[in-house]
Amino acid sequence: MSEIQRLRDRVEELEELLGIGRDDLAQYRDALKVKGSKLKILGALMKRNVTISRAALLTMLQGARPGDISDERLIDVHVCTLRKRLPTGVTIRTDWGVGYYMDRASKDALRRFVAERGGHADEA
Repeated sequence: MSEIQRLRDRVEELEELLGIGRDDLAQYRDALKVKGSKLKILGALMKRNVTISRAALLTMLQGARPGDISDERLIDVHVCTLRKRLPTGVTIRTDWGVGYYMDRASKDALRRFVAERGGHADEA
């Protein structure tokens, strides 16, 4: 196996662990009509049971490339837009000064919503 293929496989493995792998995101993309960064943020929130900081979400989306100048407020904009796409009963909560999280009830409601629309919404 080439070094490049090994690295691609590792990136795919890590994305799955973060909740932003292709399989994790497809179900939400189709049910909510959300894509891109917003979709990755949703996948990460669904996978984690703790608050995720804005800095961590930004790093997840853009990587830690030297020289990147990014604004964590971009995450706030994505979350705001994402909230508008969520069905009734599903909320993304703000942990002020820290980041964002989804409680168990919201995750369960979103899984039911996705399942009703033909997605699989596996337990994370």
